Amino acid sequence: MGFWLFSSSIWGLGLMLLLFFTGFNLLEATLPSLVSKLALGAIRGTAMGVYSTSQFSGAFVGGLLGGWVHARFGETSAFLLGAGFILAWLLLAGSMEVPAKTDAISPDGR
Repeated sequence: MGFWLFSSSIWGLGLMLLLFFTGFNLLEATLPSLVSKLALGAIRGTAMGVYSTSQFSGAFVGGLLGGWVHARFGETSAFLLGAGFILAWLLLAGSMEVPAKTDAISPDGR
């Protein structure tokens, strides 16, 4: 929403970029670490592969959809679409529970 609100201010856009990339870099480092810590040893590689595939597929589909919306409906629509996805994710994530800590190895000793 900040990109939409401050689209005419270079300082506002700069601040929004700083906030976006701060959050992006934080999540890009912590989420794979969390997946690795929570996955059992025997399936850790599979879990990381599914995570990476989802991450890159999301970047592709998000860029494709955002570019299409921007070309078809304009800059404001692209910003509002992104804000809508963020709101939907916040509503979904708000109902999630903190995962229980797992052992570094699977129950069968691997």
